[in-house]
Amino acid sequence: MRVITGRYKGHRLFAPTGKNIRPTTDRTKEFLFSYLGDRIKNAYFLDLFAGTGGVGIEALSRNAAQVIFVDSSYRACEFIRKNLDKVGERSPVYFKSEKVFLLQAIKQQLQFDFIFCDPPYSYRYFYDLLQSVRQGSLLKENGSVIYESGAKEKTILHEAFKIIKEKILGDTKITIYQLNETE
Repeated sequence: MRVITGRYKGHRLFAPTGKNIRPTTDRTKEFLFSYLGDRIKNAYFLDLFAGTGGVGIEALSRNAAQVIFVDSSYRACEFIRKNLDKVGERSPVYFKSEKVFLLQAIKQQLQFDFIFCDPPYSYRYFYDLLQSVRQGSLLKENGSVIYESGAKEKTILHEAFKIIKEKILGDTKITIYQLNETE
């Protein structure tokens, strides 16, 4: 696992062995950041279910203004901190469930340009997560929620969001949502 481009291009990141943490592949990151292009510059980015932090670190490498990392696994948070140290970055890392973090973010009136969600492929609460994002006004205008799921998983639809892009990359599917303009 490596940083693909930007300030930290070529840096190899720490990744666990085993199946408990599934880092986003380089191929998936290449697609995602190619799609996002220059919109990542100066963006506020939330890496939810952050795992090793590879996606958020890629955003930092490409000049995101801030990345917040959240994971409910203490071990994952240790990997994120080690990887941030490896590239010389300081960013908030929260050892919390996504639900607790989103409630706190709503109370603090945080807003993000991009919310990247890479939960375990068995995760069944993505609709509820979208509902929290909408109700809590967590997305900035033209912001996106990016959902990484298994390629064979059913696409989650939410009446407040439109799907602006969906791409299957091997056994992974990336779905990008934006709020409907009527919201």
